[in-house]
Amino acid sequence: MTFKPCNVASPELTRKIRAVEPSKAYGQLTYPCAVVLKDGRKLARVACIEEAHGLYGKDWIPLEDIQDVEESVFRLPAALASQIYAAGESGMGYSLFTVQLASGDDFVCVTGSALVDFPELPAGIQSKDIVEVLPDCGRERTLAGGHYFGSARASWCYFVGTD
Repeated sequence: MTFKPCNVASPELTRKIRAVEPSKAYGQLTYPCAVVLKDGRKLARVACIEEAHGLYGKDWIPLEDIQDVEESVFRLPAALASQIYAAGESGMGYSLFTVQLASGDDFVCVTGSALVDFPELPAGIQSKDIVEVLPDCGRERTLAGGHYFGSARASWCYFVGTD
């Protein structure tokens, strides 16, 4: 019996997804991007992955619904997201980190550890404004009742790439 893989992306869609600089998390690549669906809607926060180990119950976008892939202005820069993943969880199922901006301002984020790429960002802040992250830093500010930003709502797309 031969099994045919599901969610096989066309070579063009594979190329578009892989053109997004991935973050490296727990041995897999995550391509945080924006997608345009065939019905015309644009989703600004989608994590495309080629391996879906342990990511059940997420908000999945069917591959066949995607028309185009673009950079997301709301993602953490890839190297910074990878730095947070490499530091490991700050606690059971979450990552805590401080985001530093080019302006000199900073803010604390607490996200789920499965996807740190799309933290909630303050109004008017985009990816290009973020210059550094400090993993597992800022706990004292949250414990003192200070405000922190959580995870922005994001969707997932599992795909099998073709070359």
